[in-house]
Amino acid sequence: MLRSGIAIIAAGLVSSCGLPPLDNRSESQATMTQEGLDTRLGQSLAPLAAQHPGLSGVLPLTDSLDAFAARILLIAAAERSVDVQYYIWRDDITGNLLLRALHDAAQRKVRVRLLLDDNGTNGLDSKLALLNAEPNVEVRLFNPFPLLRAYQSGRGSLRQTG
Repeated sequence: MLRSGIAIIAAGLVSSCGLPPLDNRSESQATMTQEGLDTRLGQSLAPLAAQHPGLSGVLPLTDSLDAFAARILLIAAAERSVDVQYYIWRDDITGNLLLRALHDAAQRKVRVRLLLDDNGTNGLDSKLALLNAEPNVEVRLFNPFPLLRAYQSGRGSLRQTG
């Protein structure tokens, strides 16, 4: 009896955990275009790309300071777009410096797209909402926690993706 009662309650809770409608969501894609090749970064990488047609390039950065510096420098050099995806983004010095770099890029009319796991963005709601309010910025969250966020105050209007 107790098990069936718990099962009914659990089924009711799970069925009521819907996401907001995605009717107002705009399509967004990241593809390399000829315009990207016309940027300074595109031109500097063109000889390497020509040596390896049809392939993408990856350079693992094992030192965390090198990786952070590379991100900041690439965002600062961006002329057309920046696409960033993180599982965890903390409200610390590193996270705030990256947010500032993305904001500065948006101010330069660079298209900025930030995809974050909502599970790793504790304490960042107001900062992400401010960044998302910029005309050239899309902040999207995956694995959103709408019930948890309803409990927390200060939640901005962020686009959510399922």
